Amino acid sequence: MIRRLDAADGDLAIPFLQTEFDATVLEPEPQLRAELAGSFAVPARWWGAFAEDRLVGVCRAFALPAIETLWVAHLRVDPAARGRGIAAELLRQGPPEWTVVVEAEPGDSAEYYARLGWTTVWERYFQPSLSADGDDVPFRLMADRPVADPERFVRDLYRIGWADNPR
Repeated sequence: MIRRLDAADGDLAIPFLQTEFDATVLEPEPQLRAELAGSFAVPARWWGAFAEDRLVGVCRAFALPAIETLWVAHLRVDPAARGRGIAAELLRQGPPEWTVVVEAEPGDSAEYYARLGWTTVWERYFQPSLSADGDDVPFRLMADRPVADPERFVRDLYRIGWADNPR
């Protein structure tokens, strides 16, 4: 079963993500709790996948209605539950007409999205590290459907997603 997560799920969902993502790639806990509560500047959407009342997957994304895009920030499925289509189902939770984008690491992550039929929007892409001493991380920006004007899409994604909504 998949359902939207909210503030009441914070003590379950945040540690679930923290087991996979450290502080260099996962925002501080107060921001994560604000997202779940619906009080963060950029509307966040969190979904959880449950098997026998146990959390087995989380998708954390940002809704950008101005460009009908859902920007997936983090996706994690418990290793024991992988191979059952849970990640793919979590990625389909947004409005069906919206474009869904992810920042895929070169290698297994990018190959997974390619197997789902996703396309590369931007190849020369670096995500800034969240740590003060961290280096930028190379990523491939991928979407669940072709994007007509990738350069404009990426510019709008950052302008609307972050520049217009300071953290």
